[in-house]
Amino acid sequence: MKKVVSKLAYAFAGCILLLSSCLGDTENVTEVTGANVYIASESGNKYGILGVSPYYPMEHSKISELSQGDVILGASIRLNFEQIGKFGYALEKFEYPEEGYVPKSKQIQPLLLADQIDTSAITSKTNILEGLSLSIVSQYASWGDRWVATIKYQTLEEEPLPEVSISYDKERQRDLDGLPIREDERIIDLRIKRFPESGVAGTENSTIINSVFNLSDLRTWVQMENSDIDLVYIRLRYYNKTSLDSADGKYQIYLTNRNTNLALAYSSDEDQK
Repeated sequence: MKKVVSKLAYAFAGCILLLSSCLGDTENVTEVTGANVYIASESGNKYGILGVSPYYPMEHSKISELSQGDVILGASIRLNFEQIGKFGYALEKFEYPEEGYVPKSKQIQPLLLADQIDTSAITSKTNILEGLSLSIVSQYASWGDRWVATIKYQTLEEEPLPEVSISYDKERQRDLDGLPIREDERIIDLRIKRFPESGVAGTENSTIINSVFNLSDLRTWVQMENSDIDLVYIRLRYYNKTSLDSADGKYQIYLTNRNTNLALAYSSDEDQK
């Protein structure tokens, strides 16, 4: 992590020079709502990194109370480019909803084998999601392999949030035609277990949930399989109710395409955990 932090420090110094030369007195303050922030640490000093470029190191008393590896979703921040802390910008404001706090212990880590997950509820028609859409934002470079997954689906009124899990099985690395995928690709399985029995029958709502995936273990597994891979593309396999065959109740597997935004970079840098 130290090498990543050092690179951020250089970038931070460059930002100071750039911003001081091009911003006027009235342009030095920026407010952001709905920000995703990763908590990093260097020599015991905690700082936050935004989930979108530019990755400004940010300091605040509330950030110092958090732990390295924690993620904050939906934060409201006020950044004054003229207020410089020990390692980054000293935020004038850093607030977030209680449900936006995702400690490392609550982040979703992949299980090594898909059969470790209880798939009985997944194959049930009530648990194959309807209206499912999936958006993944990868922050592998500065977020220690944390990815933010936004999942939208149809649910019932008062239905509890689902259980989301991911898994990796090196024996099931094949595409939808049963052919082996490319050497620099890996498939992880996404499972979403619903609890419709607790909802109000006959009602339908569109629900959006945000989950944080921690893929640092997957990085380790892939490196053990092939240490010569510099960049591996992640593809997600999941199910959607729109693909159900009404005749026999079978479903078709969906597999995301190869995407340059969903990849893990490998180098000799220290472990990102």
